[in-house]
This record gives sequence, C-alpha cells and structure tokens, in this order.
Amino acid sequence: MNPARNALFRQLKRWVGVLMLWPMVLFLIPVHDPLIRLVGLRGSAFLLPFLLIGALLGREELNRLALGVAVLNFLAFILAGVEFFVGLEPFFPQNALTQLIYGSNDIANFTAYRIPSSFIGAHAYAGTMVMTIPLLLGACAQKRQHLWQRYFLFSALFVSILGVFLSVVAATSVSWW
Repeated sequence: MNPARNALFRQLKRWVGVLMLWPMVLFLIPVHDPLIRLVGLRGSAFLLPFLLIGALLGREELNRLALGVAVLNFLAFILAGVEFFVGLEPFFPQNALTQLIYGSNDIANFTAYRIPSSFIGAHAYAGTMVMTIPLLLGACAQKRQHLWQRYFLFSALFVSILGVFLSVVAATSVSWW
C-alpha cells in the first residue's frame, strides 16, 4: 500500500473499532436475555470487519466482484421473472415457513403477491438489489473495461432496478400483459 492509502486505512480501522465498541458497550447493559443481545451483536459488530476487507480490494478485484454480483443479479431476476409468470406455488409451497411470502399480498386482490425471487421474502430481494446498485454503478464508471463488460454491467444495473420494482409492486395475474 502506498503511504496515503495506508493513512486512510488506519483511519478506517479506528472508525471500525469505534463502530464495534458501541454495540459491545450496549451488549453489557442487561436489558434483554444474553442470547438475544448476542444475536443483536452479531449483526451490528461481528460483520463490521468486512469493511476493512473491502477497503483492501484493488480496482481489478472490485471489477471482478462487480461482474460476479452482476451475474448473481441476473440469475435472481430470471427466477423472479419465472415466478411472476408461473406463480409462486411451484417454488414456495404454502406452509409455515412461507407464511411471510404469502402474507405480503395485495389487500384488494389476494392473489397478487410480491415476488421474492430466491430470497426469504420480497423485501430481502429488493434490499439486496438496492445494496448492489452502488457497486454496479461504480464498476460502470470505470474506464479500463472491455465494451462487453460495460454493457453487461449496465444491463445488470437495469435488471437490478427492475427487480426492486418487481419485488415491491404486487404481481397480479398476467392477463393485463
């Protein structure tokens, strides 16, 4: 690492330490059961070191990561499209585990469900697509790419945005197509 980047990395390490310290202090306050506090600590402190791993990635590694995310977004969108046209029943049979999926339907029409793709729910699908948009957008802005990579990333960006709308807006029957 060059010295300027090393200084920024040290600054990031300090902030990650502060961000990890706060949930650990809150963990020591005995308001809830210790296991519940441990589950909350997992989501707020144990995953923060991945910021440091992301900061160490170079331009080529970020480009490969963005291409991999683009492939995964395409696969998730293809499954969401199949769920939209075929229906949710073949993929998610109605039972206690899929109660959340079948519970997020349109109030006026009980057969219009939000499309979850391969995720546990439609909002998890939409949230994942939204979280990948900055990575795809940043990779699209890079100058050192082949033309096919740029087109692939732009189309993955479009598919990701379309997936957000597909999972938030209830899918009705395909008769309006």
